[in-house]
This record gives sequence, structure tokens and C-alpha cells, in this order.
Amino acid sequence: MTIGIALIGCGQIAEAHLKATVSLSTTDLIFTVDSDPDRAKSAAARHGAPHWSTNYADALACPEVDAVLLCLPHDLHPPFTLQAATAKKHILRTDSEVP
Repeated sequence: MTIGIALIGCGQIAEAHLKATVSLSTTDLIFTVDSDPDRAKSAAARHGAPHWSTNYADALACPEVDAVLLCLPHDLHPPFTLQAATAKKHILRTDSEVP
């Protein structure tokens, strides 16, 4: 069994997380999401994700997504975390603060 991952935020820090996600045999990159459509599409193409979007809700609604990996500025983590929790997705964040 693998964990389906949606990576949220395809900026500079995301590249290391994308490489790690696709290198693991226990994870599948399912979705990339970014406010910039070119960045989201490019990240998906480079790392083999079958889906990309500019809308976070698309990733949260995808039944293949088990967890979201938030590669966002830290001040954006709380609202995105709460949305993922409401959608019953696991949450991986790059900080240790809890909203």
C-alpha cells in the first residue's frame, strides 16, 4: 500500500520535497497545487503526478490523495491545515507550530 500525496505550493522549497516524495516506494505523488498554473503543471510533469491544479479543493476532493504536504509560507499553514483536516486528509508540514 502506498500513500497518495498532494504537494501544495510548488515554489523553491517544494523541489526537495517533490524529489523525496517520488523517491520513496511508500508514496505516490498524485497532485501538485500552486496559485501559478505554470508552476503546478510543470511540477506535475517533471515528477510524474497525474493531476495538477490551482485550486486546493481539487486535491482535497481527490479520493487518491491520502495526505497533503504543505510547502507554503508558514503563515499560510493554519488555514490549509484546517481545510485538510476537515477533508480527513493527513497533513505534513514544514514547521512545528500547531494552529
